[in-house]
Amino acid sequence: MYIKTTKNKKGQSYYHLVESYRENGKVRQKTLLSLGKVGEDRVEDLITAISRHTNGTSIFEAIKSVSVESTYILGPLLVLQHVMDRFGISEILNDVLQKHPKLGLNFQRIVFTLIACRFIAPSSKLKVFEHWQDELYPAMLAGKDELHHFYRALDLLASHKEDIESGLFWREPGLFDEKDLIATRR
Repeated sequence: MYIKTTKNKKGQSYYHLVESYRENGKVRQKTLLSLGKVGEDRVEDLITAISRHTNGTSIFEAIKSVSVESTYILGPLLVLQHVMDRFGISEILNDVLQKHPKLGLNFQRIVFTLIACRFIAPSSKLKVFEHWQDELYPAMLAGKDELHHFYRALDLLASHKEDIESGLFWREPGLFDEKDLIATRR
């Protein structure tokens, strides 16, 4: 089956659903359905007409019933989680957290959220708080953090900067070569 365009004597073009078949060694065509004039944007009618001639539920009907009002970001979070596990960043953050048992905030979730948002769409901490933390997949980042928690987590990261860098270096010695270390010290 295919859609064939034909013209009448007045020069108007029409769409027809046509099926080819062989009869006595010759190819013949049989018009199954007239689909209307060319240029009349009647896609809904076309979908309905085609779906009447199919068995079962039409893919077009299934697509029309799908509604996507909101979605969550998941793919970049999975990649980031893999990277953090691979390089031991989660363990290093846990070590930092152990030094502050009365912190009162979900330090790892906040750092993960900030890093993820930096990869997805770099923006301010306020924008992450107002918008992005609602867009990230909730099963990976259950809960919503307060704005001041973001700033407290960043202060904590800054105060443990050397511990984090040292942990990364010793966990994965091949990650930095001597040239990188010399270039960053200048």
